[in-house]
Amino acid sequence: YNIDGQTGTRPTLGEHQPQLPFLTCTSLPPVAMFELSDTVSCFGDCIQFNDASLHFPSSWQWTVTGPENFSSTLNNTQICFTIPGTYQVNLNASNFMGSSSSTSSTTIEVIDNPTAQFTYSLDTATNTITVVNNSTAAESYNWSFGDGASSTLNAPTHTYTENGNYQLCLTSVNDCSQSTSCVAISITISSINALQNFTNMHLFPNPATDIIYLPADYPIRIIEIYNCFGQRVYTQNIGNSIPVNDLPQGIYHVVIETSQGIYSGNFCKL
Repeated sequence: YNIDGQTGTRPTLGEHQPQLPFLTCTSLPPVAMFELSDTVSCFGDCIQFNDASLHFPSSWQWTVTGPENFSSTLNNTQICFTIPGTYQVNLNASNFMGSSSSTSSTTIEVIDNPTAQFTYSLDTATNTITVVNNSTAAESYNWSFGDGASSTLNAPTHTYTENGNYQLCLTSVNDCSQSTSCVAISITISSINALQNFTNMHLFPNPATDIIYLPADYPIRIIEIYNCFGQRVYTQNIGNSIPVNDLPQGIYHVVIETSQGIYSGNFCKL
């Protein structure tokens, strides 16, 4: 048979002699080709590299270059990436007739896991939180302010309306994983400038000499009285009335915290 052609010829044998197998021999060097299980990988994950070369290569040399470098002489191999970044893949395939190289036209992108990080500032006059998002490798965000409110903005603001201790949490997300960071925030609504005025809170009698009654739609938690200088002069935890007989004559501001919000109003002590 021909050793340099694409087809072979079967020799003529005697009528009663055994027939030899018909063989075809190729003289072409391989054309290096390969397939990847994925072109995007998460930090720490593995990608499968499969040889798809033509013309029966008998040896292989894989070279992967990027933030870290890899090599292999297997026909199929697996690589696990531990450093995020962009990688280039090259395969050199050989047989006894020669060799060829193929470089991936699509690079491999290894994505890092996200890290949730942020700082915040609190305006105590308005009880408004302003955050600065310092997260890395994140594609989306989910903020929880601990009072039932949330946001998906990069750096939102939020105003608290009730006293209490809250967990401010940020969850940073990408296609690989997510990361959460939380801080504790204590809110104390005591400044008169931060109070909300409600028309359905009525103080009577007003003016008063000894006691004021507080009809409220919701259970009362805290009652606070401030003088005209903004100084707190009286505090009471529960109850629907306030004894004012010990207060000097003057104009006072009363703040009532209920389960549904902050009520405030003014009264005159005679």
